[in-house]
Amino acid sequence: MVFIILVGATAFGPGDALIHDVVDQLALPNWAIFACIMGVVFLLGFFLDYIEIAFIHLPVIAPILSAMGFDPLWYGVLLGVNLQTSFLTPPFGFALFYFRGVAPSRATTGQIYRGIIPFVIIQIIGLMLVAFYPEVATWLPRFGFNCVNGQPAVLAASTPDGPDRSMRCYPPSNLYRCMRNLAPRQ
Repeated sequence: MVFIILVGATAFGPGDALIHDVVDQLALPNWAIFACIMGVVFLLGFFLDYIEIAFIHLPVIAPILSAMGFDPLWYGVLLGVNLQTSFLTPPFGFALFYFRGVAPSRATTGQIYRGIIPFVIIQIIGLMLVAFYPEVATWLPRFGFNCVNGQPAVLAASTPDGPDRSMRCYPPSNLYRCMRNLAPRQ
């Protein structure tokens, strides 16, 4: 199934160039285009699963958003939160089917739909928080991977018992070691 989706996603190669040209000709600011793309992704999340959206929609929009100057890490996190929110909302709401499966038999589908409203509101608030303050989503991955212009960063810390200590950390598996080495010694 996934292989068929991959083949279908790559079969329409010229289509992404056509969409890119259409977006270039729009007389809208970048933020408006970004909001439209996120709205389309939200609506697609009603009917399609994550795999279909990631393999078909994302390869088309990622180069467009990168060309507009948006951070790929940031819009990747926004896309994930957006999809997570759309999976909680009717008409299909894939996550609602899971809730229905574990809910007691006396709980109706309408009660489940009304019960998710606070969670959808919290998700939308989180989506807006990440949209308006990108550092909320990007600081930890950038620190863990040390992404400073694509090069590993040098972490340095002043300690009370001596000069600065510096250490290069590459993968996030070394994050604990980095933090431990930067912590003040007892």
